[in-house]
Amino acid sequence: MPTLLVAGATGQQGSGVIGTLLASGHPNLTIRGFTRNPLSSAAQALERRGVQLVKGDLLDRIKHLVFSSVAGADIAQAVEHFYTKYKIEEYIKASGPSWTAIRPVGFMEVIPPPGIGRFFFISAMESLMGNTKQKYISCRDIGKTAAIALLNPDKFNGKVLTIAGQVANVDELQRALDKGEDSKSWGRIWLPRWVTIRLTPHHYRQMFDPGSVEETRELIPDVLSIEDWAKQNYQKAKVD
Repeated sequence: MPTLLVAGATGQQGSGVIGTLLASGHPNLTIRGFTRNPLSSAAQALERRGVQLVKGDLLDRIKHLVFSSVAGADIAQAVEHFYTKYKIEEYIKASGPSWTAIRPVGFMEVIPPPGIGRFFFISAMESLMGNTKQKYISCRDIGKTAAIALLNPDKFNGKVLTIAGQVANVDELQRALDKGEDSKSWGRIWLPRWVTIRLTPHHYRQMFDPGSVEETRELIPDVLSIEDWAKQNYQKAKVD
C-alpha cells in the first residue's frame, strides 16, 4: 500500500481522514500527518496511534493530492475566501500530481453546543434564512470522503466531489438537534434581519447551493444526518 500524507492532521477534517484510514483495515498502510507543531498534544496523540509526524513541502514527491475546498467554490466570486479555494483547485490541477477536490457544504460543527450560543445561532439563522433550506455535512464525513479518494487515486483522479449530509430549514434543524440530544432547546428570539446581515460576513443564501445527499450516500452509505451527528456528540460529551 502507498504512503499517505494528511495535511492539517490535528484539525477536525484531518483527524477525520486519519480516523477513517486507521479503521480501513488496509494492511501495510503508512500514514503520515503533516502538522505545524509535532510536539503538540494532538500531534503526539496521533503518533501514539501509529501516525508518522512530518514536515515538508506538500507538493514534494506527492503522487495524488486531495484538497478540501468548499461547495460552489467555482461560482462564489461574491465570497472571496470561498473563491480563493477555487483558485487553489486550479493551481493544483496545473501543478503536476493527480488530484481530487472535495467540496463540502456547511459544517455541522459550526452549530454551537446546547446553551446560549446555540440559542443565538438558531435565532440568527432564522433571521437570515427564513424558511430557506441549508445544506450540512459533518467533518467526519469530509474525512471519510478524503480517505476514500486517497485509497482509490486512480478512480478519483481529476474528480470534484461535492458532498452533503442533510438539507434542512431552521425548524427541521432544531427538531433534529433536539431529537439527537434527547432534549428540548431554548427556542429562539426574533432578531431584525438587517442587524443580523450587518453582523454576518456573507449572505448565507449565496453559499452551499450545490451538493446532493443522494449522491453523497452513494459514496458514504452511512453519511451522518443532523440527528445522528447530534446524538454522537451528545454521547461523547456524556463520556467526557
